[in-house]
Amino acid sequence: MRLDWYDRRILEFVVECGPCSQPTDEQTFACFGISAQRVMRRLDAVIDLDDTPGLPLGEPDRGLLKRARALRV
Repeated sequence: MRLDWYDRRILEFVVECGPCSQPTDEQTFACFGISAQRVMRRLDAVIDLDDTPGLPLGEPDRGLLKRARALRV
């Protein structure tokens, strides 16, 4: 399984925002063209992806997913 550039950018964006910061609609519309609520729903879908044995994520993507998951707890 591979993350596409859009999903990877959402993960990076949320990690950059940090644990105590909820992105605003203004920020997410500028970066992704969608509301903050939709970005967070997409984030939840991405971090729930299974790292299946047949299609493993690369190490950089796995690390990014791990950091994003830690922020969503």
